[in-house]
Amino acid sequence: GKEVFYTGPQNTAKLAGMACLGLHRRSSMAMYEADRLFEEGYEFFCGNNNRIVNKSKGKRQIIRAMRMGSNVAMGFVLYYGWAGYKKDLSGAAECYRRSAEAGHSGSQYHLGRCYMKGEGVEKDMDKAVNWIKKSAEQGNSSGQNTLGYCYSRGLGLEKDAKKAGEWYLKSAQGGNKIGRFNLGRRFKKGDGMKKDLSKAIEWYLKSANQGSSMAQCSLGDVYWNGKGVARDKKRAVDWFYRSATHGSMRAQRRLGTCYFEGQGVEQDLEMANYWFKKAESQGEAKAKDKLMIIAPYLRNKRIPSAVKRDLDPFKLTMLLDSIVEASKSTTKSMR
Repeated sequence: GKEVFYTGPQNTAKLAGMACLGLHRRSSMAMYEADRLFEEGYEFFCGNNNRIVNKSKGKRQIIRAMRMGSNVAMGFVLYYGWAGYKKDLSGAAECYRRSAEAGHSGSQYHLGRCYMKGEGVEKDMDKAVNWIKKSAEQGNSSGQNTLGYCYSRGLGLEKDAKKAGEWYLKSAQGGNKIGRFNLGRRFKKGDGMKKDLSKAIEWYLKSANQGSSMAQCSLGDVYWNGKGVARDKKRAVDWFYRSATHGSMRAQRRLGTCYFEGQGVEQDLEMANYWFKKAESQGEAKAKDKLMIIAPYLRNKRIPSAVKRDLDPFKLTMLLDSIVEASKSTTKSMR
């Protein structure tokens, strides 16, 4: 049977289930190829298996995999509401279930996450851990990382720092960027393993180069504080910038502080204000305090008169954002 594509706003969990049924009847070889394409797309989308994050490429491949007959890809499409499908969490969970029961490790991981977060199914940590463990034991790096997280927090399992570290290590060795970041944190804190700053930095760097904003910010902290490496505030600013542009509110606040104090970068209160606002808009409480501190300086005009139109990447980011916002305002006024 052919897959059932979205036919209008009446898309429901029942329709999604019909789609899964149709997809599930494809030949085993076709399903294998479709699932393989999904896994590759997912690697690009999340930055797994040593891939550098490329969400647009990952999304294209996942949609292709869905059209080729992958149930897990169908679930992913429904989860995000892509390709003309209405966002449907219960439909996504049903697609994951069909594939998970057939032994697909990626589907087992995603179904476990659904139970863990109560998305499309009733929240159930026992079922969550059961599916995540199945995924991890098959070598799925995302499942391994999440199982490590469950052990580290005592979620559905007895808290065990040593086992958490063991699963994070397996995930990291499998190329998972979040697993690598978590392993780096374990080595930094000596939690469940011997403290080793050089190994922490090694894993942070691998994760950061795959696009992890958390690892990038942590590397900024490492260079800022000079722990395990020579203190280098310019290098710290570079890592804070990478992390900030990937959306880390902590890095955005850190970068704002660098500009406010003129450390690691030339002092620029406009830029400080810009990054504090970015962080504050995401709910960063400390950034709100920083904005209150910087306000008197801005009112007294103790700032550069204008943003220089040069190729400074920090200022270029701010300039591009302001152009986009101005364009949105113009478009709204024309409606």
